[in-house]
Amino acid sequence: MINSLSDHDAQVLSLFNNITPDVTNEFYFYRKINKHSLNEFQTTLSYESWEDVFSNTNTIFNNFLNTSLRNFYTRFP
Repeated sequence: MINSLSDHDAQVLSLFNNITPDVTNEFYFYRKINKHSLNEFQTTLSYESWEDVFSNTNTIFNNFLNTSLRNFYTRFP
């Protein structure tokens, strides 16, 4: 595959792509969700101060989402 770049001064740069992507390296991410991690998640949510969520109507959803995701990613790595 040849890629060519040029500018307004009629200078041309041709790039030859000899590297083929390796499609066999696929990564999968799995979360460990079990009874223990679910209980920890619920417990950490119950200890959260939800004042920020209900304080300003313009940022209610963002505050809720940030708090929930922070706890989620902590409890389900």
